[in-house]
Amino acid sequence: MPSRQEVQRGHEIAILDLFAKFYSQLKGSTFRVVERPDPPDGVLRSQQAGGERKGDRLVCEVGVIALIEEFRALPSNFSVVSDDS
Repeated sequence: MPSRQEVQRGHEIAILDLFAKFYSQLKGSTFRVVERPDPPDGVLRSQQAGGERKGDRLVCEVGVIALIEEFRALPSNFSVVSDDS
């Protein structure tokens, strides 16, 4: 059975990945989770073609992400699976 910390880490990663996709669509750029320093729960950074970092950076806490009304209103079929997989 996984430990509480393993379950929490898996949950945080899933929320951060989902938020990265949501934020990418909102901003018209591709954001990816690039760090998990704890704290914060994660750092997103925008990417250019070829994977070079552009510099736009967003520090994320899962508890704060959950308060964003537009994020909470996502349809249940919104997925972190990319179209290029």
